[in-house]
Amino acid sequence: MDIFFPESKRVAELFDEHMVDEPKWYCKKIVKIGSLKNFPEIKYQAVVWSLGL
Repeated sequence: MDIFFPESKRVAELFDEHMVDEPKWYCKKIVKIGSLKNFPEIKYQAVVWSLGL
């Protein structure tokens, strides 16, 4: 369950619908999972949200 807004449509579609207000509607979730290059036994998980308000 996410506590943020759902991800938005493609940027081009947002521009078509909202024109100059497109940044207000943008929401993107980026998830990275992996391990450190020099220490493969150390694993990480990162979640970054980009919101335009």
